[in-house]
Amino acid sequence: MQDTLKAISENSLVVVIVELILGAGLLGWWSHRRDQRTLRRQEAIKFIEETANLLNDARSTLFFIVRNRNAESLEKFQILVGHLFTKRFGVHIKSQALLGSRDFSKNYEIIMHQLGRCRMALQSFWESQDVQKTVEIIEAAISDHGERRF
Repeated sequence: MQDTLKAISENSLVVVIVELILGAGLLGWWSHRRDQRTLRRQEAIKFIEETANLLNDARSTLFFIVRNRNAESLEKFQILVGHLFTKRFGVHIKSQALLGSRDFSKNYEIIMHQLGRCRMALQSFWESQDVQKTVEIIEAAISDHGERRF
């Protein structure tokens, strides 16, 4: 056995072939690991973009309603805010899985509840037309940064 190993190790062509096979295997393994990290990073970016788009749709509708004093979009805003609430568990899970942190989902929860309180304030305004009360409710909704538990 030792004679065979000695004969193989003295043959430079065999040594080069073994080195190439080992090098190719290690390079393939390293490349696979890098591709996995890149894929995970891309999934995280896609998740953040999708979540940001959900929040942005609701915020844009809110600003349109307030700026134009137009109650026609209130129903759309209510649907968008309701949609945010239905997505919160998925956001929580993906935040931990893709981002390795609960911070993103906590911030999502805070913004979601602020928008929910703004929705209630606007609904109250269109029913009562009490501007001062509505402004106070919206200011309280925006300034409340209390931590939420899941």
